[in-house]
Amino acid sequence: RVVPVDGNTIDVRVTYRVDVKRIGFGRDPDFEADIRRVDGRIIVDGTEIPGGTSFVRFSTVEEYVYTIEAPAWVRLELAGDDGDVEIENWQAPIELTLDDGDVEIAGGDIGMLELRFDDGDISLSDVAGELSLAGDDGDVLMDLCRFPFARIGLEDGDVLMRDCAGELVVTLDDGDVALFDVASERVELRGDDGDVRIDLPNAGPVDLDVELDDGDIDVVYAEGLSAEFLVTTDDGRVDVHSDGVRDYAQTEHRTSGTIGGGEGRIRIRTDDGDISVRRLG
Repeated sequence: RVVPVDGNTIDVRVTYRVDVKRIGFGRDPDFEADIRRVDGRIIVDGTEIPGGTSFVRFSTVEEYVYTIEAPAWVRLELAGDDGDVEIENWQAPIELTLDDGDVEIAGGDIGMLELRFDDGDISLSDVAGELSLAGDDGDVLMDLCRFPFARIGLEDGDVLMRDCAGELVVTLDDGDVALFDVASERVELRGDDGDVRIDLPNAGPVDLDVELDDGDIDVVYAEGLSAEFLVTTDDGRVDVHSDGVRDYAQTEHRTSGTIGGGEGRIRIRTDDGDISVRRLG
């Protein structure tokens, strides 16, 4: 857990608890924390020390928690195998590398967030800054976030964003994407298997590019949107509400037209799935 404090002091507390019931010999499991300063960096390393030989082990309870209190302008580089991370109201770049654990970041203008994980859920709330996120298995939830650019890549997981803003690129193999009230002039989305819901709340031009192998796509746009659109599917139903749409044309696999002044671009394609494009309200 990382907590911002006033002043120029960094305080690190490591709490370790172990409860082992076993039959064997040798010492019990232990934990060591090494804290040192190297070239302006404060390095905290924790090492779990295994216990002696156990012939029979009845139960094991192990817990170790890092609590870091530091000025919010300190850059964070966190790496771990198994454990959750909580950060609040930070004001400096954050780099996270985790194998298994959930991440919760609330508040702050972090400038840059780089996050790599294998298995875990990510929750970002009221965070501003450029985002680079890559994971194997986990869901991503974002609320009230502002980013100049965000890149999200998942193997297996869902992405849910509410009331966010910024340029967005999402790539995933298996998972659903829902973007509610996301103000972005550019959204690029690529997926293999999953459904997509995108709300475009802002009027004006937009650059939206969505491509799926297997999944349904539902796009809802606000009145005043300006874009030319092209919708294609190999095997699926296309439903475009053509009220107020100019140059509307539809064939078996292709639907096109112009919304408003046609300044932006909407391109939607799925191999196997239904597509809906409709105006809000």
